[in-house]
Amino acid sequence: MADIQPEIRPETRPEKPPTKIAQVLNAFTAAALLVSGSLLLSAFYVEEELIRAFCLGAFCFSLTVAVLLFAITRINRALVRSHERFHKALEVSNDLSAKLSYQESHDSLTGLLNRQEFEGRLQDLLKQNSSQPIEHAVCHINIDRFKVINETCGPSAGDELLVELAELLRKRVRHRDTLARIGGDEFGIIMRDCSLEHAEHVAEDLLELLGELRFNWHGKRYAVGASIGLVPLTDPASSVSNVLSSADAACHAAKDKGGHRVFMFSHSNADLAKRHGHMRWVSRINRALDENRFRLSFQPITPIEPSDRPPIHYELLIRMQDEFGNMIAPGAFLPAAELYSLSTKLDRWVLSSAFAWLDSHPRHVEELSLCAINLSGHSLGDDRFLDFVVDLFVSSRVPASKICFEITETAAIANLEHASRFIGTLKALGSRFALDDFGSGLSSFAYLKTLPVDYLKIDGMFIRDIHEDPIHLAMVRSINEVGHLMGMETVAEFVENDDIVQVLREVGVDYGQGYGICPPQPLEIFERAERQETGARGALAMVVA
Repeated sequence: MADIQPEIRPETRPEKPPTKIAQVLNAFTAAALLVSGSLLLSAFYVEEELIRAFCLGAFCFSLTVAVLLFAITRINRALVRSHERFHKALEVSNDLSAKLSYQESHDSLTGLLNRQEFEGRLQDLLKQNSSQPIEHAVCHINIDRFKVINETCGPSAGDELLVELAELLRKRVRHRDTLARIGGDEFGIIMRDCSLEHAEHVAEDLLELLGELRFNWHGKRYAVGASIGLVPLTDPASSVSNVLSSADAACHAAKDKGGHRVFMFSHSNADLAKRHGHMRWVSRINRALDENRFRLSFQPITPIEPSDRPPIHYELLIRMQDEFGNMIAPGAFLPAAELYSLSTKLDRWVLSSAFAWLDSHPRHVEELSLCAINLSGHSLGDDRFLDFVVDLFVSSRVPASKICFEITETAAIANLEHASRFIGTLKALGSRFALDDFGSGLSSFAYLKTLPVDYLKIDGMFIRDIHEDPIHLAMVRSINEVGHLMGMETVAEFVENDDIVQVLREVGVDYGQGYGICPPQPLEIFERAERQETGARGALAMVVA
């Protein structure tokens, strides 16, 4: 038998007692009605016409007064209720405004301040510091093993860990300091009125606290640990972005040194200054992507042995156009893109732009032998990127056999399983692969059997002085022989003069690429050749040395 639920009646609020004004009006209304009733009765019993007329007139007047008083009472009651509703609505509005304000300034998971509020308070502190210089410090905390716990135990465990960390840090931070969650597994602390020595002592205490923490999840205990970057606020001209990027750079430096340590930011530290410089490129890269200021250029890859009809074979390269129209070489911004996980975004842009250009120039594609496109290590390990490449081939008219993907040896070895699957999937479509910077690793030859590539691009450090250095010459000979033995063709990078070309010809290297053959050229050269009907081969004949 189903349980019988008791009847739930809506809660009825008791009516509020009337106000003093309402009580007075009610009393006057009752008195006016009483008087008018008395006057009416008197008019019926009085025989004198004059007195009767007076009574009737007084009755009408008192009745009118009673009606007016009644109306005033009703209006007063309505005004009181309206006033109550207004105050109630105002209270609700204030509560809602307070909740919205809280949500805007606080992290929903941990209840700590969020990054936006943290930056706002830091901005206020920097303004105060410009007029009244006082020692302050900013602490950037990154949880060392958060990613491992999050991936091993699931997002719920990760959330629980963040809540536990927030509570732990909240108990250790002074009341006048500002604690916030400024990233996925990152916390920030603004230490007000705090000397650098004391800030470092606090940071070390926090490091010890987090190092001792053991996170319990379903009966298992996990060590946590943290890397901490510390930045003194001593420069009155500092901006919020500079302070935060310095703190982030210091935190990453702590991680690079093995983690679980405090690293103090210093402009005199060369590695830190380099990382800080990389961080400034992040916003420039994103802005250039948003404003479509990246450009494609090509550099020919030509046979070392002269040929009457050399293949149309080149590598596509990315360039950034700055705000003033100047072209920036990839060596300036690609290290920052790799370091801050922007390289996959750039790879997507390069592939989308390359396929769009090739699709719009079918005559060029007919002449094309091979177009080489670089891929980063981050993209190799991203299954969504592989799906993106496959979709490009499906939606494009560009034959897969005309595309060669270049991956660096170090990236392939670091992601060996992903690299093998990536290469296998795209080679099944007909694409070819080149192993770039080959020879830079300590175990280069050991991995060749597991990576079914078509080309070996010999690292440029062996090529630059091959005509002068017998050891580098011996290395190139070995790479070339092993590559040919495994059915691969070889490409020499950084070919900068005719002496190098002559040595490569003697060694038997198949192709050369470098400024000594042809520097990078804009794709517009091919477009101009199409208009002049000289074709891609004619365009290359004009630019190749």
